[in-house]
Amino acid sequence: MLGAWGLPPFLMPWLPLVLAGLFVLVARSQAPRDAVFIGAGFALGLFAVHILWLPRSFAAFFGLGFWLLQPLLLLVLALMWGATTGAARWLAGGGRSVLLVLPFAWVTTEWLRSLGPFGFPWGTLGYAALDTPLAQAADVVGVHGLSLFFAILAAMLAWPFAGGGGVQRSRTGPWAAWLAAAVWLTAGLVLGTQRAAVFEAQPVASPERSALLVQPNVDPFGRTQGPIADIETHFAVTEAALARALQKPDLILWPEGALIGADPARRDANLLERFEALAPTATWVVGGRVTRDGGSRNTAFAVENGVIEDRYDKHVLVPFGERFPGIETVPGLYRGVFAGFGLPMLQGTAPGQAVAPLDATSAVGAYICYESVFPFVPRRMVASGATVLVNITNDAWFSRGVGAQQHFDMGRMRAIETRRWILRAANDGITGSVDPLGRVRREMPRFERGALEVTYREMTGVTPFVRYGHHAPWLLVVGLAVSLAWARARSRQVPFR
Repeated sequence: MLGAWGLPPFLMPWLPLVLAGLFVLVARSQAPRDAVFIGAGFALGLFAVHILWLPRSFAAFFGLGFWLLQPLLLLVLALMWGATTGAARWLAGGGRSVLLVLPFAWVTTEWLRSLGPFGFPWGTLGYAALDTPLAQAADVVGVHGLSLFFAILAAMLAWPFAGGGGVQRSRTGPWAAWLAAAVWLTAGLVLGTQRAAVFEAQPVASPERSALLVQPNVDPFGRTQGPIADIETHFAVTEAALARALQKPDLILWPEGALIGADPARRDANLLERFEALAPTATWVVGGRVTRDGGSRNTAFAVENGVIEDRYDKHVLVPFGERFPGIETVPGLYRGVFAGFGLPMLQGTAPGQAVAPLDATSAVGAYICYESVFPFVPRRMVASGATVLVNITNDAWFSRGVGAQQHFDMGRMRAIETRRWILRAANDGITGSVDPLGRVRREMPRFERGALEVTYREMTGVTPFVRYGHHAPWLLVVGLAVSLAWARARSRQVPFR
């Protein structure tokens, strides 16, 4: 459970030590089956704390019955990590040889867990680096590279204790491994510090711009029962904020789903004319829904001069929230589950087909809600020319647990990976701006209604992660294969040591 306190939002510094303890237990396990139970138990404790917000949040809408689903999710996560530690123990042969494989196996599982319709990247180790110099290396290695850094550090710390005879018996004792760990940690901190210095030394190439981030704080649960008339709230908050703004905004952001029940493409409620009348020189990025190509899509509209210039359809959907995997195959199962929560048969959201920035005056990389925890989405947008990143979201679903803060903190890593400003508009928070070093520049408290006036700059150039990040999974697989070959060779020479 201590491992959860090393991740957002708490960020306590002991995660490598906790992970090292796990690695020692796996290395000293008597059989792969024991390693399975050790890894599963670790994951069970970590995620029981880390995602405790999940049933607390959704029970507010689905009722207390949602707590019955939490053990199932924890079981799946436990089995996933148990399989990882068990496979590493079985393939490496036990002892210190396991420590050669575990870091790559662990991070490979992290990466695989973010793929497909069940993608759920909460618990990724690399987020423990937030607010430390090490995090600045993410513009080279990305968050999974930071995960690998921590896993290797944990293996080094575990090395003296991982043999069959207690602490390493040699003239150097455990100090050689711990010295290597100190050098490794220092190298990571130096790299991160150097990467931040390189960025800060770049000349300012763009003028300062202004944005207005609207936080309407409307009822998220009432909205699920059908379209409601909360658009006027968005307009009222925006109008009041514009009246007291220090300068005319270049960007105005409304959160995810702001226009549910009204489609600006159909000119509902004269929305486009009202946007133009309120702020004729601004680019508006507003969340809504459209029915297109036979499906309902979660959309971000870019509006300029009373015209929809472009739209982006959400590409990565929330499993069992927007997408129901296998519903076409087992509709009866879903029908029964929905009925148990007093709901009709729900229809999923259709995913967008492409990840690309909005075509507007500014090249805005606008992504929606859950997509902020998937590095490839902002990376692709920046690679395609985005000069500023925009995250519109409705985090009111997180209720009053730490889930909203975790979501916000994880999203801050995207600023470092891409070296772009992130402007975030959330229904009930967290609304704020994050600079390209991942620092929160301005933030609006949750559960307040209002708007936040922020400044930002359009950034150009691409980081190594943006340019080469799509190769990272293959490098990880190669690293896993090499470490496995090394471990098996070593285990044949030095059994269980």
